[in-house]
Amino acid sequence: MKKLTVLLVAFFIAFAGTAFAADKVLKIFIWSEYMDEVNMPKAFEKAFGIKVKLDLYESNEEMLAKLQSGGVSLYDIVVPSDYIMPSMIKLGLLKPLDHSKLPNLKNLGAKFRGPSFDPTNKYSVGWQWGTVGLMYRKARIKDADAKSWSILFDPKKDPGPLCLLESVR
Repeated sequence: MKKLTVLLVAFFIAFAGTAFAADKVLKIFIWSEYMDEVNMPKAFEKAFGIKVKLDLYESNEEMLAKLQSGGVSLYDIVVPSDYIMPSMIKLGLLKPLDHSKLPNLKNLGAKFRGPSFDPTNKYSVGWQWGTVGLMYRKARIKDADAKSWSILFDPKKDPGPLCLLESVR
């Protein structure tokens, strides 16, 4: 929670003078379930006296469509995935960050600085990182079968019910 608050303060400073300044509300467009949607805004509001409004989306494509249809001026912060960033930059949907107002940018881990889609962090700052794994019940799956994702696609191995993220990636 503390790291998130620091990040939001940094973005608040970076975007002072945009839509936020007009109504003293920090407007964030973010993936659903990326943060505590009730307690995080309350904690931020209590700490800084600034109201937080979250709008949520379920996919990068949904987020991009809303921004392209006029929603770009509605938000101070947008939290996309890496692969959609080149499109957002090319379409002019992002405002450059003022690094002089982001003193904690120097604390960003080296491997998260200068991503290929934004080599100078002109438009973005890394926030979260993760990967998707495969979990299984040892009682149902033989160890030899579990060494490959192929188990999900081989009907002879019958892994039983499964759940995957709804994403082309």
